[in-house]
Amino acid sequence: MELITRIAESMLLLLLLFAAALVMRRAGALDEASSRVLARLITLLVLPALVFNHLSRHRIVPEMLEAPAIMLASGILLMGLGWLVGMRLFRLDRPQLGAVVLCTGFCSAAFLGIPLVEIVYPHLALQESVLIAELGVGLPLFLLGPLVAAYYGGGAGFSMRAHLVSYLRSPIFLSIVSGLLWGNLGLPRGGNLALDTLFLTIGHLESALIPLVGLAIGLMLRPMPIARIAPLVAFVGVAQLALQPLLLAGAARLMELPASQSESLILQAAAPVATLPAIFCREYDCDGELAAGLVLFTTLLSLISIPLVVGTLG
Repeated sequence: MELITRIAESMLLLLLLFAAALVMRRAGALDEASSRVLARLITLLVLPALVFNHLSRHRIVPEMLEAPAIMLASGILLMGLGWLVGMRLFRLDRPQLGAVVLCTGFCSAAFLGIPLVEIVYPHLALQESVLIAELGVGLPLFLLGPLVAAYYGGGAGFSMRAHLVSYLRSPIFLSIVSGLLWGNLGLPRGGNLALDTLFLTIGHLESALIPLVGLAIGLMLRPMPIARIAPLVAFVGVAQLALQPLLLAGAARLMELPASQSESLILQAAAPVATLPAIFCREYDCDGELAAGLVLFTTLLSLISIPLVVGTLG
């Protein structure tokens, strides 16, 4: 019952943020252009703060990387599946295909996965779950998300080389590099006024992520013909909420991972579509409305699917 309550609370939080955005849009306080402003605020300021804050906490050693590597491999495999099905079966255009590829490949391991691990498996060390979420999903999403969205949203004139150069100068990439260096060099995160103020500021910026993401996605939501989105919701829902946990359960057993890592891995994999793909789609002119719809419907479906996954695979 506690698990269902926590899932319901997380779902309700997102739904309330979506509703708040829709109310403000209807009242004229915000409009569709505001979602782009929020998306840029997230990608240029809030996400870099989150990435640096988490990566700077840990010194990465090889034995920590097995479970995140399995999560990463699963995500890449599902991205390939999303591309194949979207291209061959649904025959999507480029912006739609980019949205489906990103939404199929990345689950909400950090936002929903880690809190669920805390409830279902309170005996586990949270550091393992954080590393799975950050290195297996978060870091690849921050690296690949803008590239994939820009490639499929940029049209025929898109230059991968120009975008790579731009990305290497972006706040997200710089925060990844600086965070990894900070953590692996064991640099302090406090102890004097400058560091205390820096990490206090970063922490407050990070706490703004969920409200900003919820509002940005809510502003993207538009009425969609059921016939158009239902097959895509069904495909992405099965891939994210059922296939990925099964894949990771099999991989964890094959590689004989410790029970603590296997349990955390499977539960995080059962989380719905991550919210950030919709932000990247909006930022780089992929189909942000489709991505927002996939986030919304898989979030609702996960209320049923996560308890089933825990009961059968956990």
